[in-house]
Formats: sequence, C-alpha cells, structure tokens
Amino acid sequence: MEGGSIVMKRLLGHLAQFDSFFSQGELLCTQGLTHLLREHSEARSALAAEIGSRSGVSPQDDLTWRAEAYQDHDGGRPDLEGCARDCSIE
Repeated sequence: MEGGSIVMKRLLGHLAQFDSFFSQGELLCTQGLTHLLREHSEARSALAAEIGSRSGVSPQDDLTWRAEAYQDHDGGRPDLEGCARDCSIE
C-alpha cells in the first residue's frame, strides 16, 4: 500500500500547482487523470482497454495525453485529448 501513498502524494503535488485547487473540481479531476495517464503505463493500458470495450476501437498505448488543450482548427477545448507524438494536427 505504500506505493499507492507515494503516487497519491505526487498526484496531489501536481494538482497543487493550479490556482483553482479549491474552486474548480472538474478541472482538477481532468488534470489528475492526465497526470496519471502520462506517468503510469498501467493507467494508459486500462483506459485503452475501457475505450476499446465500449467503442470497439482501441487507441494506441503510446498516445500523449493533454488536458483542456485549445484546438486551433475549431476553437474547441476537450477535457482530455490523446494524440500521437507531438499532438500536431495534420
């Protein structure tokens, strides 16, 4: 259980850098999920398996995950985005 405690401390340290720590819970959850996906291959694999089981399409395990990233092409800002390599849009 000690390993889980270390992961939680790192996650909380990551989240503490955002000014909205107490006022915007959804944003922090999204940032927390993104952090876990970036740092832990097990989390990436579990999410890919869940997406695959629900949609029939399995994403790559090596995606780069971003939270709240502005989309130049349409002005959108998805909560969570998985993209290949440098996240550029072709």
